[in-house]
Amino acid sequence: MQDSILKVENLSFSFEATGISKVKRKKLSFQPKNRQRRSANVSRLTAEKRAFFIENLNFDLKKNDFFIIIGPNGSGKTTLLQLCIGNLASESGEIILIGKNIKYYNRLEKSKILAYLPQKIPLDLHIKVLDYVVMGRYAHKALFEDYNENDYEVARLYIKKLNLERFVSRDFATLSGGEQRRVMLASALAAEAEILVLDEPDAFLDVGYRKEFFQLLKRINLIENKTIFLASHDLSISFQYADRVCGLKNGQILFVESKENITSKMLSSLFNTDVDIIRYNGREIIAY
Repeated sequence: MQDSILKVENLSFSFEATGISKVKRKKLSFQPKNRQRRSANVSRLTAEKRAFFIENLNFDLKKNDFFIIIGPNGSGKTTLLQLCIGNLASESGEIILIGKNIKYYNRLEKSKILAYLPQKIPLDLHIKVLDYVVMGRYAHKALFEDYNENDYEVARLYIKKLNLERFVSRDFATLSGGEQRRVMLASALAAEAEILVLDEPDAFLDVGYRKEFFQLLKRINLIENKTIFLASHDLSISFQYADRVCGLKNGQILFVESKENITSKMLSSLFNTDVDIIRYNGREIIAY
């Protein structure tokens, strides 16, 4: 049995968010000076507070896993990733990273193990692709330390591996969404971390770019021996590339299973709609 590289034990977290409630309408009467009394419908927005909870989560990540968290919008996928990389502090429970509680790692130690790819692309970032990729080397630098030639060599290596040489002098902001995702991935790889953590990397990508990006991730998983830990809402992608899948709903884990053991009933319960898994020639086809 493989050893756990990251283990979540009895993890709990909560926060209260303020949102906007539905519009409330009220009929008011008024009389302009020297004019007939009139009435009008006046709308107003009211604030409401909504609580979100993650309670007593338990799962582990194996070395060289391709582990995908799936779930409906608002299920807590991004929050869980943020907890697992130490960007949020849990109220109780532990996150054990290579045998040590994540809260005891300093910035450099943690960055050498975990590389994070956020969901949002920095669209207005005007920086050359090479300079963007080399920023992944911050995990190996002291505070305010400049990047050296070795850092740029590592950056160029991953630019080459991801077939980005033709973009090396391009402005990051001028690239397409799929190209930007690949540049962000090259920067994460330049950190030479053991675990790649990605928050919905397929968001805003068309079908072609999505397939290309996940094929690239799978090659990195198999050839570079990287552990892949990501959140996605795309069931087809999850079943095509994952080793194991975690179903998260309303801050609760419904299942953690290898994709071969997941049933249509599990997915239907997770997404509150009928989902069928059709298994044919060693592949899983999702119908809903």
